[in-house]
Amino acid sequence: MKYLLWTSKVAVFVGAGCVYLTGRYLLGTSDLGGSLLVASVMLAVAAAILLFANRTGLQRWAKMSSVYLSISAFIVVSTPQQEATFLFTPDLGRVLLVWFLGMPYLLATLVIVAWTRFRSEA
Repeated sequence: MKYLLWTSKVAVFVGAGCVYLTGRYLLGTSDLGGSLLVASVMLAVAAAILLFANRTGLQRWAKMSSVYLSISAFIVVSTPQQEATFLFTPDLGRVLLVWFLGMPYLLATLVIVAWTRFRSEA
């Protein structure tokens, strides 16, 4: 059973690496390349947090991630990329949007792992 748990944790690291390689490939050809690079960093940090997760925490994190990442991906893809700013409007591109959507994701990951870890010890 522990083998399956650690395989799942390593799979998140492998997924972060695949997202990073895809972002590097698309960096020169598409505006999604930079967004994927930021997303790969977020997934790598989440994978590092998941190293401390127990089985229940990993299951809850997987449910939360399937919903949160689907909604976030839809928001990022449907957001138009701005080319230039007009009258002091900030350029809120996709990379910044991924960064802002990634921070609550990391916070939720940390809370889920810490909550299930402390609940199992109590």
